[in-house]
Amino acid sequence: MRYIKGEVYFPIIIGITPFLSLAHSLAATGRKAKLYWSVRTDEEAPFSKELKTLAQASDCLEYELWPSHERGYLTVENAGGPEVFDGKDIVVCGPTALRDGIEAQLKTAGASPRRVRSEDFTFR
Repeated sequence: MRYIKGEVYFPIIIGITPFLSLAHSLAATGRKAKLYWSVRTDEEAPFSKELKTLAQASDCLEYELWPSHERGYLTVENAGGPEVFDGKDIVVCGPTALRDGIEAQLKTAGASPRRVRSEDFTFR
């Protein structure tokens, strides 16, 4: 895994939507980011090919699809451990329970609360 100083994103299932335009703009802005997209199955990731292509075309985006049916739930530890998140801004976006789980793990790992942002995607 390459070490990227910058931002780390955890979109969960439908939470990918806000990150698509961001992924397209990274190269133009020079910002660097690591994107872990957690889904149940590969079929739930319709934008995966597009994100892989963007990541291959630029050193600004590192992308990893995380199908939980194959790899288990995405955790801070299996995403590389606390050192991957040191000094980075972290954004978590997805259903409340999954988002809360990642946020709790980040807190336990020592991530600064000022660097962790989240968006709730709960269907009602």
